[in-house]
Amino acid sequence: MRPRTKIVLVAIGMALAGVAWRVFSPGPPPGPLRYKLSVGDELVYEGQATYPSGDRKTIERTRLTVWVVAQNADGSWRMVMRSQRSSRREAGFFEAARSGQEREGLEAFDLAADGRVKNSSIGVLGAPGSAVFFALPADDREAQAGWTIAEWTGDRLTHRLRPATWRDFGRRIIERRHGGLASEIRQATQRVIATFEVKRGLVREVEFEATPADASAGRMELVSITGHGPEWPRQLAQEVEAFLETRALVREMERDRSLKLADTLKTADELLRETRRGVQLPVVAERLDAEIALVGNSAKWRVEQRAKEDALIGQPYPAWEITDLEGGKRALADYRGRIVVLDFWSRNSSVGIWAMPQMKEVAAHYAGRPVTILGMNTDRDDAVARQAVEVLKPNYPTLKAQGLTAKLKLPNLPRLVIIDQRGMVRELSIGFSETLRADLIKIVDRLLAETP
Repeated sequence: MRPRTKIVLVAIGMALAGVAWRVFSPGPPPGPLRYKLSVGDELVYEGQATYPSGDRKTIERTRLTVWVVAQNADGSWRMVMRSQRSSRREAGFFEAARSGQEREGLEAFDLAADGRVKNSSIGVLGAPGSAVFFALPADDREAQAGWTIAEWTGDRLTHRLRPATWRDFGRRIIERRHGGLASEIRQATQRVIATFEVKRGLVREVEFEATPADASAGRMELVSITGHGPEWPRQLAQEVEAFLETRALVREMERDRSLKLADTLKTADELLRETRRGVQLPVVAERLDAEIALVGNSAKWRVEQRAKEDALIGQPYPAWEITDLEGGKRALADYRGRIVVLDFWSRNSSVGIWAMPQMKEVAAHYAGRPVTILGMNTDRDDAVARQAVEVLKPNYPTLKAQGLTAKLKLPNLPRLVIIDQRGMVRELSIGFSETLRADLIKIVDRLLAETP
């Protein structure tokens, strides 16, 4: 073949390759990525995750069934999700393999086409479907530069679209990283990779891994998409909302310490059974049966637990003398005449870490007044506690409270203990909410108004 002919053929080949790339390259999709759902859709995701621990590891299998039950006036969809999880701990050198607890849940939330979630049935705890429904870029600018979703806990979900290659025809790869105070303190991050099918408007596959290298890893994939007629999702929506409303009412009653818990649990059982009589779909009936069983099986233990807690209210908090992280001695008696808030936390307690910004605001609010906030760290390793304090930067002392928690003699340690000016326990709090600052200020202001 003549040289000139070779040159011409090479040029033609390169031109054809360029045309093919422009035609078949995935490139940026036309318009922003969006979910494309229809009322009646049923999506099933299945997956497995591994959680190493020493020479053993726990394997958790998950099945998520998601139904699109309605379309809201703003264009978002009302979603119902059933989660089913089972775990198995593999054998170690001195330990046989054993199956763990099977867990199920039934939640609801609104999903917008851009993946934003609102009106979640678990409230501030987050989005039930976040494992398979990702926030999408709002516009082309975010698609190019990345986008971040700030959570109420102060954590951040940072997203970016990976540059498209010829292998990504018809799909885009979304990378999500979870960051925030808890991740910074533990020096651990989680990276999640989602494969988003552009035409179908759904996440097809999810892979995640955490660092350091011996941390958790897993994968989920969409295994089926089916549809239901208009009546079934309508009935599911009604029955699920009835279940969720009853559950929320029961939870609110249980938190009200002014009510006698035994009477509350009896009323809760009656409310759940009444809702159960109006339910026909097995997926909802099974959850109501489980809630009824939970109330009945735990009633005796919970009444005993509440009695122990109530017995502490109005009693002197057990005296202690311990040191702070700088080595200075601290004793409860030093704070007589002041309101004292003991905030128990550890590096591995996400709840305690999430609470810290609000606790700092409370401390600043009462600066110069007879109120003391004390961080009660329960980590065994002082170096771990110091590293956490460097990140959190509390504006109040942090004490080494290892072993001090046993003085309460309670199965569940209250995260907050509020002591009045006379050294009496006035409030115990387990758990956390996004209104912690306001709730705590309300209690402290009431105690300040009392005559010591």
